Amino acid sequence: MKRILYSFAIHGGAVGNIVLDQQLPDGLIVQDCVANVVTGVTSGGAATIAAGNQTTNNAYLTATAKASFATTDLIVAGNLHSGPVKIRNTASTQQFVIAVGTAALTAGVVEWYVQGFIPSDNTELTLNP
Repeated sequence: MKRILYSFAIHGGAVGNIVLDQQLPDGLIVQDCVANVVTGVTSGGAATIAAGNQTTNNAYLTATAKASFATTDLIVAGNLHSGPVKIRNTASTQQFVIAVGTAALTAGVVEWYVQGFIPSDNTELTLNP
């Protein structure tokens, strides 16, 4: 499991993609993504937050109203319940991204936890009898 921190004091809150400083390894199959709100997120407007990677900024959580991040609640990312997301690095690294929409964030701290696995390069599973 990987812990990824978003802090307004460190990352700001401008509308658009905010690349957090954690690279997701090539071949990672993300099984779950959870947000732990440490300090409630605020905004001067109707901000939304999505979470994903640099290829698909809403792969783990589609745009969700900031009200869901306003109190210290645990939020389970919804997109992964329809199936895991596989990360494939291309020319750019696959860093964890939150996408802020509609209005800028003005405060908040959120811990994101990404859980997954990297499958073996073996093409078949062999069990010893």
